[in-house]
Amino acid sequence: ITEPVDLPGIKKNIEFMAQELMDEKNPAVYNQAIMDFGAVVCKPQQPICERCPLKKKCVAFNEGLQSSIPRKSPKTKAQVRYLNYLILEHKGRQLVRKRSGNDIWKDLYEFILWEKDEPQDVKDLQNLKSWGLKSPGTATQVIDVSDEIIHQLTHRKIICRLVHIKIEQPIKLEGYDWKSKTAIRQLPFPRLFTRYLKW
Repeated sequence: ITEPVDLPGIKKNIEFMAQELMDEKNPAVYNQAIMDFGAVVCKPQQPICERCPLKKKCVAFNEGLQSSIPRKSPKTKAQVRYLNYLILEHKGRQLVRKRSGNDIWKDLYEFILWEKDEPQDVKDLQNLKSWGLKSPGTATQVIDVSDEIIHQLTHRKIICRLVHIKIEQPIKLEGYDWKSKTAIRQLPFPRLFTRYLKW
């Protein structure tokens, strides 16, 4: 068996072959013999092939594959995504939107998103122009900039930073709506936000 032994189909084949070879009268003896053989002779690392009574029929030995099988599927490297979020606030209301599409967190809510391929400078994150937003023309107040928040998903590693800025004049942003903090508390957000925000 040269395929990865952790694949579901291969596991079933191995179980089937083991059942076919089992001594129905003495299954316990058979099981113990297989375990002893795997622990003493046919070890995954450094098998003792020269002492193996089955080496003449062993495909791995005859084809020189002892060092490459059995093998497992290569681990998938987690994709890293850098998600920056702007909590833009005006008179107790904040801009949020509902996520759509087939990406992570579908149908959950989020603040203004700026996704990049690498970490962003904290100074840039505090500048509304860096977010592609037009300045409201009045003073802005940076309330908070979070440390990097790491959120591990199955095949993704999310590195996130939240920036909280107050503005004196509201702005319009397509796809986003101004909602009160009370209303926002009732909306479903990714756990990443609920862990950080003191709701």
